[in-house]
Amino acid sequence: MNLLLYKNVLLKSKLPYEKVIEKLNENTEQNNLLKRGRIHKFFYGFINNDIFLITRIINHKNIFIPIIKGKIYKKDKETEINLKISPNFFLLGFITVLFLFMAAIIIIPIIKYNLNPDSLINYNPPLKTLTVITSVYLFFMIMGTITFNIETNKTLEFLYKLLN
Repeated sequence: MNLLLYKNVLLKSKLPYEKVIEKLNENTEQNNLLKRGRIHKFFYGFINNDIFLITRIINHKNIFIPIIKGKIYKKDKETEINLKISPNFFLLGFITVLFLFMAAIIIIPIIKYNLNPDSLINYNPPLKTLTVITSVYLFFMIMGTITFNIETNKTLEFLYKLLN
């Protein structure tokens, strides 16, 4: 399991370069704000020549669906697709807000007691509170990482089947 929420993957396809781009175009709903209704494709995003930015379409909201940036390279008898997988911006924002909240709860009392050095001797950090906050943060980080990796593997598996 990858503990970082970013991955670089090199996918190799036996399909010709043009066929890879054609298959991606067939399965990607282009960015269109005016289009409404049910989408019957597997990805949402844009494809411009040999560069694409896509995300998987599902029937419900899920902030763990990765964003995939890719570049397609033509090789002798195969096509290489270099993928950079990153988390959704909402997931990064949630993790950042959670981290800042945890840091504020830990740092504010330390700053408060440092302003008055005499009271630093009597400083008793709220260990129960710190333990609970740290545990909650670690729980969300671990569950977020696991869920992100599951969604990334689903997307990569579908891309592999599509392009081979």
